[in-house]
Amino acid sequence: MGTSLTESANAVASAFVAARREARALANYPGDAPADLPAAYQIQDCAIALDGPYGAVRFLLVNLSARGFDLGGGLWVSTGAITGVHRVEPGVRVKAMFGSHGEVQCRIAAAQGQQ
Repeated sequence: MGTSLTESANAVASAFVAARREARALANYPGDAPADLPAAYQIQDCAIALDGPYGAVRFLLVNLSARGFDLGGGLWVSTGAITGVHRVEPGVRVKAMFGSHGEVQCRIAAAQGQQ
């Protein structure tokens, strides 16, 4: 009997959370890459449940710093969908509000093939 998707997602998420808590970057992806977007979301959801949004920011900053990115003052960090993933379709306008820090808005467009 093989490993279920949930067990695999929990194992990968646990490796990410352990790295965040130990303030270290992961040298390699801890397991098999997700086969599709739902599998990737499941890993994300598991990691958020294990360590919360502050852990996600901590992991991102440690990872970027280890890779030589400038993390100086004024850096704005968004770690992704910590409140859940919301389905959108081409043509939909999306706005994310960040209180007194402002907002970001965009219109979703269908991907165009390369010529």
